Amino acid sequence: MNADSTTTCAHSHPNPSLRRCCQARDLAMQIEARRQLAALLRGKYNSPECIQLAAQNLNQRLILTAGTQAFMQAIPDLDGREIADYVNCIVYAAIQGFISYKSLRKFLNLARFSAQMN
Repeated sequence: MNADSTTTCAHSHPNPSLRRCCQARDLAMQIEARRQLAALLRGKYNSPECIQLAAQNLNQRLILTAGTQAFMQAIPDLDGREIADYVNCIVYAAIQGFISYKSLRKFLNLARFSAQMN
């Protein structure tokens, strides 16, 4: 994953499918970060200093994993009408470092096969 993969990706993409994937990723990352923060604080320490210290100890790998899983689950199905949206989403995922380029090749091959079947 690249260094910027913890940043949000839900900005105004012209493609609604890509925007939906990014919104799913961002929301999942926020939920996971809040879950971890609540577990670290356990309602006992609510001062700004404690919250800031706890926020520095969040498991970024779990947050990124939750985001990537949500992004991939939001990708459109491979039916005839949405293949281009599917490709846009997986290419964006690879460029942003959410998936590997090796995985990208596999997903593109699936899209190619699906396009031939329709």
